Amino acid sequence: MFCYHWTRTLYDVLAASLVSLIWIFSPYIIGHGTLVSPDVPSAAFAVAAVYFFRKWLKRPEMFEAFTAGILLGLAELTKFTLLIFYPLFIVMWLLYQLPEIKTLTEKDWFQQSKQFAVMFAMSLLLINMGYLFEGTLTPLRNYRFQTMLFTGCKSLAEVPAGGANRFDGTLLGYLPVPLPSNFIQGIDTQRLDFERGLPSYLRGEWSDHGWWHYYLYALLVKTPLGTIGLFLLAVFCTFFQKGYNASWRDEMVILLPGITLLVFVSSQTGFSVHSRYIIPALPFFFIWISKVGKAFSLKRPVVATLTSVLLAWSVLSSFMGLSAQFVLFQRTRRRVADTGRQKLSEADRVAENIPAENQVDTQCRTAERTASFARQQY
Repeated sequence: MFCYHWTRTLYDVLAASLVSLIWIFSPYIIGHGTLVSPDVPSAAFAVAAVYFFRKWLKRPEMFEAFTAGILLGLAELTKFTLLIFYPLFIVMWLLYQLPEIKTLTEKDWFQQSKQFAVMFAMSLLLINMGYLFEGTLTPLRNYRFQTMLFTGCKSLAEVPAGGANRFDGTLLGYLPVPLPSNFIQGIDTQRLDFERGLPSYLRGEWSDHGWWHYYLYALLVKTPLGTIGLFLLAVFCTFFQKGYNASWRDEMVILLPGITLLVFVSSQTGFSVHSRYIIPALPFFFIWISKVGKAFSLKRPVVATLTSVLLAWSVLSSFMGLSAQFVLFQRTRRRVADTGRQKLSEADRVAENIPAENQVDTQCRTAERTASFARQQY
């Protein structure tokens, strides 16, 4: 919904329809949208947070700041990766003011700074509400961390079994943290996985750590060729065609979050196991790609034809891949069901030769084994 409205505001209705189709038929969204994982929800909340932040940039009022803060807090509750939005929003705010920097008065800067503080404070309130304020305002020195980043140890082997804290004994250690304790410990736990490293695989090669180019490679492999073609067409229209671009500030607000998220996750090379970590960046690139949909209203037949062909290619390839996965799922389900019935039939035959006084215990054990088998299969 936010992708559609944002694209319609920047470009036109046909471009908004284009971004909707790209989102709906993206293999990442189809594959992970049905799973109980935070990646697709974080993508939705990420684009919503930046959408309302853009509204505040265009109309810096307290209500817009309040709304943007709510969405930012909800986004932070979905995924730790989106913590990068706090410094990113400051950078985007300053960049957005560049054309007006000579006309802004001290009062304007003060008002916007105050609203910015309200925005961040509102997001922190939402995070604490999500964790029911558990452990909020715990002094920093009271935490026990396991990572080199937060313990100050030079290696994980030096970290004590009970944890340590590099802020213990410093003035910062007495600072109450305005976040839930489990939120802080969760950041440390997530960081530990990257510092410790996990076995990773890419193109026939195993490694005890990840690769910086893993997510770029995964995007090239898993994104339909039609969508890649639309991206290349958008690049061509951006630099060599007129009428497709929004203002440079609007384009910056679209691209900078996506690029920042891509660079940020690529820099975490402790392991490269799940390419789904890049999903929160996708809607920003989808919105930017959709500018080629303006070719119809601009009456550019060549670009319009290429857009239609590439979109059809993208949709059909995703649909065919989804159909193949559905057929595979049905075959697997039938095979599991047939195997389960076979196991039950064997159990019934065995039960016929067991004395009546022992059949209850035997049936219980058979039921347990059958349930265990089913869990393993699924």
